[in-house]
Amino acid sequence: PAPEGTAYEHRHFTIVARLVPKKNLFMALEAYAIYKSSNNEVIRPLYICGSGPLEEELKNKAIDLNIENDVIFTGFIQTEKVSQYLGTSLALILPSTEEQFGNVVIEAQALGLPVLISDVCGARDNVVKTTVNGFIFEPDNPAGLAWFMKLLNDNNELWKSMCIQAQQFSLKGDVVMFSRAVQDLINLDSK
Repeated sequence: PAPEGTAYEHRHFTIVARLVPKKNLFMALEAYAIYKSSNNEVIRPLYICGSGPLEEELKNKAIDLNIENDVIFTGFIQTEKVSQYLGTSLALILPSTEEQFGNVVIEAQALGLPVLISDVCGARDNVVKTTVNGFIFEPDNPAGLAWFMKLLNDNNELWKSMCIQAQQFSLKGDVVMFSRAVQDLINLDSK
């Protein structure tokens, strides 16, 4: 898990999502364009792992924003390949406008990745803490997301600290924790 493995300077940003409206990927592309324009040294690519009905429109948006050479659309890929992309990533981005939880958050954290997550995603309540293991942003704020991307891009020490915390928080999404929560609910119901 990060911060080990792939060197900091060779990591990229990753989105794992179905290419549908609620995943808010047009905003993510706008944020990436802002990040790219504000960064003169290292430009990290953005991998978008997934498929869906918006794929062509998103590719056209990347062309319109002049970021088509820096955004890699992988199409649908299996879990093992998703893990490989996450394993070489700087951070997971989850920009959704609607997301009950977001299991990919726990998967990313288990690999030691900080998470950049919109404030409407359920996972942010219990497993993402701003400046500890990621950053929380408004889903209609591409400048805010871009700012957090640049911050992680430019600050290796912050990134390393967040990687360590991410691994700790991933335990909250473990099956054992889920079982305990269900048992607690059963115990509350029986009182």
